[in-house]
Amino acid sequence: MTPRFNAFIPFILNHETAYKKGHWGDDRYVVTERDPNDPGSTTRYGIDLGEHRESPWNMTDAMIDQLSKSQAVSIYWRHWQIDGIENMPKQVGECYFNCATMSGRSQANLIWHRTVGAKQFMEDEINVFKKIVEKRPASKIYLDGWTNRIVDEARFFGINLNT
Repeated sequence: MTPRFNAFIPFILNHETAYKKGHWGDDRYVVTERDPNDPGSTTRYGIDLGEHRESPWNMTDAMIDQLSKSQAVSIYWRHWQIDGIENMPKQVGECYFNCATMSGRSQANLIWHRTVGAKQFMEDEINVFKKIVEKRPASKIYLDGWTNRIVDEARFFGINLNT
């Protein structure tokens, strides 16, 4: 794992890890999420069945239920490598990775190819979230969280967004 990955993975885990109520930050109380409105299905540490049931992952619900933090980090590292994040400009690569984690690689690719720079990437991503909610109203409950995450990401990089 590279210093760049190691610097960014805490941001991802901070936003992707769900804890039993009253135990935020205590890894002994990480929960698996099963949200019927989430197309990713069963999720733990942000690793979801929707993206990881096929090869090369071949994961099952039971495997996600038992997923440890270190296993999740290893899976994220593999995604980081597959996506070639180290070859992307700093911040843009991290934006791509965060977007891919939240919305999938297809969405990350679309945004990456039509934007220039991290700021424009994040602003475009927020607009995409708004369009998702227009097309899939059940996702409205996530909009504030999605937007806040991008604002947190901008803060992480010291970027002011026009939102």
